[in-house]
Amino acid sequence: MSPMKRLLQITCLFLVCFVNSNVWTQTYSYQEVNPYPFFETHRINALEGDVDGDNDIDVVLTGVFWDSITLDLDTASILYINDGNANFVPMPSFEALPYSDGVLGDIDGDGDLDLLLTGQNTQDLTDADSITSLLFKFNGNNFVLEPNSNIGNFTYSSSVLFDIDGDNDNDLLIMGQNDSLVPTTTLYTNDGSGVFSEVLNSGFVNVSQGELTVADIDNDNDLDVAILGVSAANQIVAEVYVNDGVGNFSTNSSLQLYTGIFYLSNSYINQFKKDVELVDFNNNGLPDLMFLCQNKVKMFSNVGNGNFIENNVALELFDDYFENGIVDTAVDNLAMYVEDFDADGDFDVIYDYRKVYSLGGAYGYNAIWGYKLLLNDGSGYFNHNTGTYLPFLSWNSVLLPFDADSDGDIDILNIMEWGNSWHNLFLYEPCNATYSNLIEVACVEYIAPSGIIYTQSGIYQDTIYNSKWCDSIITIDLTIQEVDVSVSVLSDMSLRANKNSASYQWGRCDVLVTPYGDEIEYFTPFSSETNQVFMPQQEGYKYGVIVSYDGCSDTSDCVNYYLGLEDVDSEGIKIFPNPTNGYVNFEFDNSKMYSIQIFDITGKQVYYSKTLESKININTYKNGVYFVKIYNDEYTNVTKVLKFE
Repeated sequence: MSPMKRLLQITCLFLVCFVNSNVWTQTYSYQEVNPYPFFETHRINALEGDVDGDNDIDVVLTGVFWDSITLDLDTASILYINDGNANFVPMPSFEALPYSDGVLGDIDGDGDLDLLLTGQNTQDLTDADSITSLLFKFNGNNFVLEPNSNIGNFTYSSSVLFDIDGDNDNDLLIMGQNDSLVPTTTLYTNDGSGVFSEVLNSGFVNVSQGELTVADIDNDNDLDVAILGVSAANQIVAEVYVNDGVGNFSTNSSLQLYTGIFYLSNSYINQFKKDVELVDFNNNGLPDLMFLCQNKVKMFSNVGNGNFIENNVALELFDDYFENGIVDTAVDNLAMYVEDFDADGDFDVIYDYRKVYSLGGAYGYNAIWGYKLLLNDGSGYFNHNTGTYLPFLSWNSVLLPFDADSDGDIDILNIMEWGNSWHNLFLYEPCNATYSNLIEVACVEYIAPSGIIYTQSGIYQDTIYNSKWCDSIITIDLTIQEVDVSVSVLSDMSLRANKNSASYQWGRCDVLVTPYGDEIEYFTPFSSETNQVFMPQQEGYKYGVIVSYDGCSDTSDCVNYYLGLEDVDSEGIKIFPNPTNGYVNFEFDNSKMYSIQIFDITGKQVYYSKTLESKININTYKNGVYFVKIYNDEYTNVTKVLKFE
């Protein structure tokens, strides 16, 4: 795939998909950077390159956009100019094709990049009249349509601009279905001003719905071609063409590329992602060859003079692609992206994958989709077992790798489509986690930088984003200072905050019932009640106190408050003394059997006996109101007992 271009149209056809974004095996990964002013899109082609010649990378999005004002779809192309710091400014929109491929390159020798779009205005593959090509020249501010390009009409295409004949201008090689719906590969020469002429009988295989790329495979200072596509007979074709330096190309007939490894039914052959890469994976100064189609990858090492040998051990890309032996050819639609992602001087690979985790569902299985980064060890070896699962949204999505902020590393634009609806765009930046330590002292509770609330002393690890939106891992040595907010009930039925020499604010605990039936508790302070002891004036309410001491404040539990105390219940059982400072006595009919439970003011059971005795010692209980429940099969009664010292 040309480094200037990534085709960004993909379709997800299965039912159950999940994003795998929280599995990490290396610290080197990506974090989301937001916001970015890319408009919502429905179906687009995305291109990157230094359009305006200012030494930073700009972005072109072309296709179908979602108009948030009209709430409708619009076909448009938009150039986003980069200021060098990943701040993108959209230029006025210009013509587009809703189904298109594109390439950026300098066609007129003025030092900036021009744009070629090929495609059609309808999704109907049989509509030959809708197939067209649009050539735009950059005028210093935006792209302007060139009315007479002399370039044929293509769809389901791939194109590359490169100098085939050593005259220092960009010529054009393009493959795709022409306006007669026939797979065609056509070579055009450029006169230096952007006027193209077709080269007849160029010798390239006629294919469409694939990919082509260029590199100097034989180290003779001209660019050669690798091509992968679908022929008119619906067969996968892969070829390498060597340039003689003046624009004549020939194949190496001894090079066996894809012979015998594919069988794709005619129904599905055109749905699969097809990719070809020519880059130096093993750092020997010669570009190696990698092909991708369906879930199969072939890699060939360049041994010089345009000769390749198949490398069966260098790449373990798809060992974890399928589990349970399930392969459904209707939905295999992979993509891979090759760049130096970790900036160590060799080419790495990101690929999207699918893992079947259970059988069942509408398509016979349930699956996880995601992206995985495989780092090159420098010799051209990739081991999927040490790969990194990336946080990019994968279902119906593709990636555009480029250096967005001019810092020398590869950022990634993740373009996703949810449920065949709208794309959202996210920019990611490679990063490593940073580490720091904090010593914190807090009152009652502590809110960590991430927003997590801690109420106990201890050592905690917290994670936030740093200034580059990478993980910042903070170790917090935390001490929580607590305030005694316990409350006692005195013999005169007043309430006393047990913490001495503090500040106090008494109030009532109220409950608000929302129209939806939810209960919301809130505290209503009594402005004049600021002493340590508080005498409530009403029975049947809950009261509490805010205690402030040494810079810390906390609120007590709410206390149910009752005034009257009973000595004799309805069955004649006498309970005394009430109030009491130690023992509670019971007088009752010994011919009857009773059980007894005692509950504190919060409703917690503090005592139980299957048989009621004549005396119970509650001397160790805290001061306050208790509820004594005496019962048998025919009788139940609850009496309030006040305990104080």
